Amino acid sequence: MDAGEGRREMNQYGRTDITPEELAKWQQGTEIGYKSFDWHNYIIKKNAPQYNINVNATGGSDKINYYISATHLFQNSVLGREFTFKRTNIQSNIDAQITNSLKVGVQINGRIETRDNPGVPGSDDYWGPRFALFRNRPTERPFANDNPAYLNDIGHNDTNWGLLNKDKSGYWREDWRVLQTNFTGEYRSPIKGLTAKGTYSYYIADRLMNGHEYTYDAYTYYKDTDTYVRTGGSTNPWRERGTRKVLENVVQGQVNYQNSFGKHNLAATFVAERISRREIDVWVHSVPQTNELPLLQFADMDTYNDSDIQTPGPGTSDA
Repeated sequence: MDAGEGRREMNQYGRTDITPEELAKWQQGTEIGYKSFDWHNYIIKKNAPQYNINVNATGGSDKINYYISATHLFQNSVLGREFTFKRTNIQSNIDAQITNSLKVGVQINGRIETRDNPGVPGSDDYWGPRFALFRNRPTERPFANDNPAYLNDIGHNDTNWGLLNKDKSGYWREDWRVLQTNFTGEYRSPIKGLTAKGTYSYYIADRLMNGHEYTYDAYTYYKDTDTYVRTGGSTNPWRERGTRKVLENVVQGQVNYQNSFGKHNLAATFVAERISRREIDVWVHSVPQTNELPLLQFADMDTYNDSDIQTPGPGTSDA
């Protein structure tokens, strides 16, 4: 708090209630009730640790080659240790020369990843803290009377970082499990210049999302009576669960011909491909009776969205 606060009020309202005596107390910053609060230092951590571990092996012979790799990544956020991301990847490639004319290969890629953070109100859980850096004033503090047992009612509690943690605001977690496999084959025919290739690809992705935003109380501290009075908060709980499955099959066949006849060159390629894809998505929302019960009960549900999209297929159905 400084003289700039008085100028801001003058520019915004044409007047200010800050007296010179109060301004002097803010500038001194030692008396209770006249201490500025640094929201940036409170929200943004000095570091965001991460680690990445990779193990791989490669080898083979004149007939077969292989490559295997596994990687694990873990990362914190500058918003705190409750905002985390982790991912594990595996990759395997094998190529084998079955005969002089036939070569086959298998590629497998998979990953498991998790995004885990508090259940911050709003569609973007990273927007709240970023906005708080500009929205929260230095005259506002996260806890009433600096008592961590009582969330301070600052009037815009959705940006109060004292709330935005798993203990008070809830949780949100998203897990993905993805597998991509490719099977390839290449055949050189006895006919000079004629080769055939085939590829089959199978992809599956599974998503599970769970979110629960709690109800909470916010308080105002009255120094004269040394009491904490509930003057705000939320009585609107938000419980959601989303599942998504993506299934895709790709089949491709290719025939190549390349040859020379004297001074003439001839090259031709024929490719045929078929892709089938299906996306199944379910999202359920409920208004739970308590913060402690994570189950989605039918009596508390108010939304159930279901979609099934197939390509090629009969189209889209929603319920």
